Amino acid sequence: STWGFYFEEKMLNKKIIFCFGFDFCLNKQQQIGKITQNILLRNFSFSNKIYNWKELSSLQNETIKFTQKLKICKKTRKENSLCVIEGVKLVSDTILTGITPKYVFISDSSIKNKLIPTNLLEQLSKISSLHNNTVFLTTEQIITHLSDTVTPQGIVAVCPIPTFQNQLSDLVKQKNIKFVLILDGIQDPGNVGSIIRSAFAGGCDLLIALPNCCDFFCPKVLRGTMGAVFQLPIKFVSSFEQSLKFLQEECGVPLSNIRAATMSSSSNSVKYYLCDWTKPSAIILGSEGNGLSSIVREYVEKNIIQSVYIPMNKKMESLNVAVSASIILFEAQRQNNSK
Repeated sequence: STWGFYFEEKMLNKKIIFCFGFDFCLNKQQQIGKITQNILLRNFSFSNKIYNWKELSSLQNETIKFTQKLKICKKTRKENSLCVIEGVKLVSDTILTGITPKYVFISDSSIKNKLIPTNLLEQLSKISSLHNNTVFLTTEQIITHLSDTVTPQGIVAVCPIPTFQNQLSDLVKQKNIKFVLILDGIQDPGNVGSIIRSAFAGGCDLLIALPNCCDFFCPKVLRGTMGAVFQLPIKFVSSFEQSLKFLQEECGVPLSNIRAATMSSSSNSVKYYLCDWTKPSAIILGSEGNGLSSIVREYVEKNIIQSVYIPMNKKMESLNVAVSASIILFEAQRQNNSK
């Protein structure tokens, strides 16, 4: 219709005119939907002439709905062993680690505006040619729907959650573990993401997650790690005792070298820089709100596990747990590099 043509041209010129107050428009809901769909398909043609990717323009698409559920639901992530990542650098770095995304969604506008680097587009084209229906060309609306950030970068991907079985097996076989970080019930995703990033940067060999930690593969943790979560071996255990057994029997870390950051300067506690981190060691970090779990505190109180602390201004009660982790991690790295 003439109205439909006029409405479409205004949409394309980004001069959208809303006329829903008129009976004339209220009776044209289906026509509006068809016109909008035609606009989306016509806009897609630019990038698809180059990449020939499947187009998705509906929020009701099953793949879109599944991805959205992965983003918000820990249970869905766990059941499917999949997680959602976003952003140019995180998607690119994850692919470089050897992980092949199950799905990748790219907004056509981000390609038109050259927001996606050519090398990443080439990588995705190779992946798409090997795995059909892996890369989808979509709209800004869908990217915003799937994104967990305020300003999406035009690309979202669904990736398999690594099991770390091969890495853990290699570590055990080589008996070359120097430093292990143990997280005890840390629930803040921002802190967990920062700790994992610092652990990987600081040369940590292994991260052990005790019960009650947050989901390591929720969007906020994934962004905070900057891809380190896909490269640093992580072992999830059901109890503290299981972690002790694994460390001693399989990793070669003696009980005497397993320490807990209590931030207590009591006579039984040792300053972190006075500890010998050059031998296979592990450090346990508790949450900011609750500190170490009761079972870990019991081991510390009985002097089975050594207490360590970071000296600081007496007017300040504690440090952010991610900051504490970084201080100890890089002291351990300093000692090992100066040998």
